[in-house]
Amino acid sequence: MFGRCRRARDANAIVGLQCILGLVSAASPPSQSSPPSAPAAADLRLFRTFVTDDKNRPKIGNQDLMLGARVGIDIKPDRDGMVGPGKGGMSVTPNDPAGLPPHLRPTSLTGGQSTLPVFSIAASKLGESLRFQAAKRHPERHGFVEPSMAMKLEAYQDALGATALDWAPWEAAA
Repeated sequence: MFGRCRRARDANAIVGLQCILGLVSAASPPSQSSPPSAPAAADLRLFRTFVTDDKNRPKIGNQDLMLGARVGIDIKPDRDGMVGPGKGGMSVTPNDPAGLPPHLRPTSLTGGQSTLPVFSIAASKLGESLRFQAAKRHPERHGFVEPSMAMKLEAYQDALGATALDWAPWEAAA
């Protein structure tokens, strides 16, 4: 990403996300008519490798590979136990599971080393308390499901856990 997309990524999350998705390019002139539409961001699929519970759904918790954020690693609450947007969250990969780190990428994909299941969710299913935020470094392959507003850490973890039934198992196309 360079030019307009790099500037847009920092200044406008929706335009930056559209750059990542290839809906606009660095060579595209800025739109003079209307602002970028939000549906592209809402239709975005997010991928994550999870350990599963006894019903083969993502296991809810605050440890590695669980549906939740690791306190002090993924997200750092303030002294009042509050978290908010722009401060990190549970890591995900946008668009394509091939962007997962090799140790979390399924063996069915090139360079993959993991036998754990990969799940996906539409960003539109995150609800009002959560949002997807592309990472500043490597936004095409890394981002966060973070709080959409200031809230207590417990409320954030509960909001993540509430998405458990919306995460669908991903399988490589045959």
